[in-house]
Amino acid sequence: MARFLAVRLQLVHYGKSFVEERCLFEVDHKQDNLFSKSDSLQPPPFALVSQYACQRRTTIENHNKAFTDAFEILAENYEFRENKGSCLAFRRAASVLKSLPFTVATLGDVDGLPGFGDQIKGIVEEILEDGESSKVKEVLNDGWHKSIKLFTSVFGVGLKTAVKWHKLGIQTLKEIKEDKNLRLTNMQTAGLQHYEDLIGGVSNAEADEITLLVKEAVCTFLPDAVVTLTGGFRR
Repeated sequence: MARFLAVRLQLVHYGKSFVEERCLFEVDHKQDNLFSKSDSLQPPPFALVSQYACQRRTTIENHNKAFTDAFEILAENYEFRENKGSCLAFRRAASVLKSLPFTVATLGDVDGLPGFGDQIKGIVEEILEDGESSKVKEVLNDGWHKSIKLFTSVFGVGLKTAVKWHKLGIQTLKEIKEDKNLRLTNMQTAGLQHYEDLIGGVSNAEADEITLLVKEAVCTFLPDAVVTLTGGFRR
């Protein structure tokens, strides 16, 4: 009858200490043979990743963009369909992969990672084998998803309004603007009117220009004030 020799490994990663108990050797009493259960004492990926997002450091470079992009598309689709559980599961999986300092190359690389169940592993496996996910492709080609994504990108438009417009057979923003029977809120009217400006990103030059305007206004009242641009532009 065999028994197992277990050891406790104290792992330190990203400033966080983890304790993991691993079975390294199997001991056969009859033959007194020692069989190694591990070729290396290197900790597996899941031992280095906390299940809590606040304890994970996201690397500047996303090494797993092919997977995280797919997860975020599926999460968005589940959000549109008000499936909160699946939406949260895929968002968490994307967050975990973004924190990895390496690119996932085999299915074994995600074994034991927090939140990686059979469904999510299936997506990973398909992308590894085929370069894309059939489920993601299906979502991107779905007319309903396209309409809801377009409508909810308008400032002031929520999911219920987007679904209502889709049920009315509306497919484009131009149709919304031209439909006199639709009652739009002030925010929706502004969102449609300034749609291109609102969905576009702010350039560094524009951010610097706005900073100067704010600084001039603030210093008019508080000459000694320090105005600093923060957020992504500062990073």
